[in-house]
Amino acid sequence: MFLGVILTILVPPQILPIPFYIQYAKMGWIGGILPMVIPSFFGGGLNGGLFVFIFMQFFKGIPKTCEEAAKLEGAVRWNLQHVY
Repeated sequence: MFLGVILTILVPPQILPIPFYIQYAKMGWIGGILPMVIPSFFGGGLNGGLFVFIFMQFFKGIPKTCEEAAKLEGAVRWNLQHVY
């Protein structure tokens, strides 16, 4: 799955507006604000794969000792990701 997200970085942005327009027309979103707002909730549009890659690299860079110390203090996995 991660490889599929990373492959979206290779798609040139020049080829995407026409398929997006066709998709939005089928949904009835043309002429409104929805085509500008909704994609930002699901990965930021064209740069979604880049953002996923940057976040993955950040979380891989956190030393295991920091996670182990937080677990000893009573933090759960969810808390570990919101500390940094």
